[in-house]
Amino acid sequence: MIGITLLTPNGNGYTRQVRLHNGTTIGDLFDAEMRGSDLPEDFRIRVNRTPVASDYVLQDKDLVTISPKKIEGAV
Repeated sequence: MIGITLLTPNGNGYTRQVRLHNGTTIGDLFDAEMRGSDLPEDFRIRVNRTPVASDYVLQDKDLVTISPKKIEGAV
């Protein structure tokens, strides 16, 4: 098991600790967190402040940020 910090994708700015199985990819995490209702291309997905591909394998203590490219209500 590994532990990561996830900046919550709902825009409230909070983080939470998430325990994952070894070998979990960023794509797996996105699918689990977003429940398949959103498309990855609609979000900026970063690990340790660096954009990563969906096949990136998460490491212990990674900081993951999932933020929408478009914010509702923004002009």
